[in-house]
Amino acid sequence: MTFSLGRMYRISIFFGAAFFLLVAVLVGQKVVSPGQSWGGRALFVLWLIVMLYGLYQNLYQLAYDLHSSDKMLTWRSPLRTGTLPLSELRRIYSSRVSLGVLEAADGRRIQIYAHKGFRTFVTRLVERNPNIDVSLSWYFRLVERLPGTTAFHG
Repeated sequence: MTFSLGRMYRISIFFGAAFFLLVAVLVGQKVVSPGQSWGGRALFVLWLIVMLYGLYQNLYQLAYDLHSSDKMLTWRSPLRTGTLPLSELRRIYSSRVSLGVLEAADGRRIQIYAHKGFRTFVTRLVERNPNIDVSLSWYFRLVERLPGTTAFHG
């Protein structure tokens, strides 16, 4: 069974990252040119730090695809892929309203945006491993009731 945010999500993440890098280069050239104020340079550095953190989160930390076989959970983010035995999955909870977090016994966390079908995916995981503690916010129930296609396939 699979929970996937789909191809358009992956494409939008990469185009967003490319756009950010282009803007950073263009604005950076202007800001570091002679005669610019230190205030403008400081604001650029602050903006750059915030945007780099956002890129790190979206390209490295947030998964876009979860796949579960009988004993393993495989996940993918744009720059990282991993596997986790279902027996090591201890907790699934919500964070920042629309973010689902799957936590392993060793503390590793897999984060994914909640879309229609996530609760069904979680229910099936709990059927395979009843030791998983689930604590999802009201947002996850709301998303299931919205019209549209589901991200769950299985």
